Amino acid sequence: MATEKSDIELIPERLQILGISLVSEWDVLTFVHRHGTSLGNAAQIARFIGYDSSATAAALRTLDARGLIERSRVSQGIRLYQISTSLDSSRRSCLLKLVNVAQDRAGRLLVIKNLRAVAQVRRDQRSGLGLV
Repeated sequence: MATEKSDIELIPERLQILGISLVSEWDVLTFVHRHGTSLGNAAQIARFIGYDSSATAAALRTLDARGLIERSRVSQGIRLYQISTSLDSSRRSCLLKLVNVAQDRAGRLLVIKNLRAVAQVRRDQRSGLGLV
């Protein structure tokens, strides 16, 4: 009899489904999720979440390109940001379950641990290191 995986065991799979590979992307995504619709620019969002504006701008571009958030056109230096209204139900479910896991400090640390593991694998692959 097959057993279902727990939400914690599914963190890596859900991050992969969403295409989230950096902690900054996760933090920006959860900021937009928590605030519903946000009006501002990357520098303003960066101040709220504690990142520099270039990392935040890169995360916003990536999240938009992956269809996780929607950004309006720039008007007077600001944009409207929100979770994508066209996010399919499977990806929306992954997002909601990850947000639920990361509600407390322990869950957030588990998400971050998984993202750092992905980053380490990528660094190892770029440097030519691999498991034999």
